[in-house]
Amino acid sequence: MNQFANVLTHIAGESLEEFFQRRIADPIGMNRAHWDWGDWGKLDGGVVNGEAFNNRGSPFAAAGQWQKALGDFTQAIKVRTDYSEALANRGHVNLELGKFADAITDYSRAVALRPDFAAAFYDRAEARYQMKDDCGAWEDIRQSRRLGATPRPELLRRPEAAYGQRE
Repeated sequence: MNQFANVLTHIAGESLEEFFQRRIADPIGMNRAHWDWGDWGKLDGGVVNGEAFNNRGSPFAAAGQWQKALGDFTQAIKVRTDYSEALANRGHVNLELGKFADAITDYSRAVALRPDFAAAFYDRAEARYQMKDDCGAWEDIRQSRRLGATPRPELLRRPEAAYGQRE
């Protein structure tokens, strides 16, 4: 629906925000701070909503359609480079595809943007574990625990054996 509204306002020669403000917000005295269009950005010259790409990619990932999911999550990140959820979602797809270094890169960007993102720390631990980076996996496991995640026992075995620690 957002895309349709954007096309119509483009034809009319004004942005969706301008149209909304002129026709709805201003007449009722609505303050600009009380409405938000979400994750809008430019992609290939058009205005798009990154959240729509992220939302469309999620069912593809759930169905194991990794390439379609990867494409949508990548588009969401192109629209908004600071979209931590889309980065973590793409990291998950890369993890499933065995692209562990790419997954680590995505998860690292996600936690840099959101240091309280327990799931991204946990999933990065999984990718590091697959890369035989037990030290990095252990650090992420500890951080994810501090943030409330409960790691799977099999993820803990090798790092705990390597470092002789149990929390």
